[in-house]
Amino acid sequence: MDTDPASSQVGKLEAACHAVGLDASGATVLRGHTNAVFLLASSPVVVKIARRGSNTAEVRRTVQLVEWLVGLDFPTVSLLPLEQPVLVVDCPWAPLTRPVAVGEITVCRPG
Repeated sequence: MDTDPASSQVGKLEAACHAVGLDASGATVLRGHTNAVFLLASSPVVVKIARRGSNTAEVRRTVQLVEWLVGLDFPTVSLLPLEQPVLVVDCPWAPLTRPVAVGEITVCRPG
């Protein structure tokens, strides 16, 4: 039995990426706790899988909050320009963001 929470989310990562035309192969786990967070190898995108049991409406509110903050030019991570969250196998995903790599540390670009 695999006890790594992120590894149990790989199928959802692949399905969500496929749904929006991204390639999930070679993705790196950035965080594997309550929310699984992956950096895609194929494009500068971070994918966050909402934790098990997350309410889709709450995830949508989070997406709306991020969009509102970006609209105010608040220094936050911008979302990819697509309908979010992406829903896969009854699992809400949010957000899909664009990271910028700095050396070996990945940070997310504000705005």
